[in-house]
Amino acid sequence: MDNSWIKLHRKFLGSPLWKYAIDAHMPHLISLWCFLLLSANWEEKKWFDGSEEILIPKGSFITSTVHLAKTLGLTRQQIRTSFDILQRMRMLTIKTTSRWTQLWIVNWTTYQMIAPETTKSATNEQPTNNQPITITKEYKKERIKEERDSSSNYLLSIPSNDLAEFTISFICTDRQIISKGQSLYDWCLANGKKYVDYKAFLRNALRKDFGERREVSSTLPVLPQEISEVGLERLRAMKEKLLGNKLSN
Repeated sequence: MDNSWIKLHRKFLGSPLWKYAIDAHMPHLISLWCFLLLSANWEEKKWFDGSEEILIPKGSFITSTVHLAKTLGLTRQQIRTSFDILQRMRMLTIKTTSRWTQLWIVNWTTYQMIAPETTKSATNEQPTNNQPITITKEYKKERIKEERDSSSNYLLSIPSNDLAEFTISFICTDRQIISKGQSLYDWCLANGKKYVDYKAFLRNALRKDFGERREVSSTLPVLPQEISEVGLERLRAMKEKLLGNKLSN
């Protein structure tokens, strides 16, 4: 553990979290976030809490507000407030019990993934002309997507672009999608189920539970503005008059 490390990009200095922490005079928010990044598992593990075995995926770890407050020199209320902010920023997912708290860093795999080529020694990496090998952006993006979608952690940290895609495709909200992802994760864990593509697994579940949005045909006539606002009222009056005449007859 002492020999491991994490990736922290310089653009973090201009991130919404950094700006919010400075403007709100909450420097402990930044220290907490860095501590969470450093504490998250870099590989999937299992942990027995005394009554059941808990799966701890990459980018997640078990802790408690008491432990975090003591370690960082903060109050439990400061920890809870910071958790609320990080969740609203979609940077953190939390599952709590009466004994422990499990935290997931949203998109941890995306930001921390290291391409296999970069972990090899320099002598094996460089060709005979001593020119460094570069990894294409396309390769990195493909590896990131494959690893993200094939991990059950996807259900707990659904990327924002996928949330937007699902809300457009299905009759549901962001909150409902996140809740569905968490329930599917718990179901997979309880039943020992694993899937090759968890995004497709979630998409099928959303289609079944909420149904797909149907596009309005572009061939339908569009009412003129005066009809849609004024004319409709007249049409209603004519309809009521006609119905009244039928009833009197």
